[in-house]
Amino acid sequence: IFRVFRIFRALRPLRIIARARGVRLLVGTLASAVKPVSVTLAIAVGILFVLGIFFVQFLGGKMKNCSDPARFTKPLCQGLDDDGNPLSWGAGDVNFDNIWNALIAMFILSSQDDWPSHMFASIDGTGPLTGYKQGANSFMAPIFFIAALMITSAIVINMFVGVFVDCYFGTMSEV
Repeated sequence: IFRVFRIFRALRPLRIIARARGVRLLVGTLASAVKPVSVTLAIAVGILFVLGIFFVQFLGGKMKNCSDPARFTKPLCQGLDDDGNPLSWGAGDVNFDNIWNALIAMFILSSQDDWPSHMFASIDGTGPLTGYKQGANSFMAPIFFIAALMITSAIVINMFVGVFVDCYFGTMSEV
């Protein structure tokens, strides 16, 4: 029967929150930031959506290649490779073939996770039936990527930081 009372061990963090002023301030800040963060998230998704539409129009379908880099076109990408694995034609992990993939790619871009390799892949992309060719795309791809980096990481991410700082100082004035 005493095993049932072990469930109340989960309530220990609540005692810490009630006693420690700093932890209480932190929890109050996080609780007060829920609504502003949800509004900021909606704005961020809207910005990523608009940028994703631009990227789909500019790079849609151009980032496809064969699993064997020696084969440049889709008709040549059939059969087995040297190791006996079947060849496949398709886009990489980050592509702009549809708006969903563009949103995911824009989120990856806003987090600055390996963005140079994605930018170079978009520069080298040629079309839906041809693979990567070094420097094939125009000089506009790096400009698009750098503009998207500036907008997403410098503005959108800092909006989230600003919301938390604002909520923190709002909670500080109440305590």
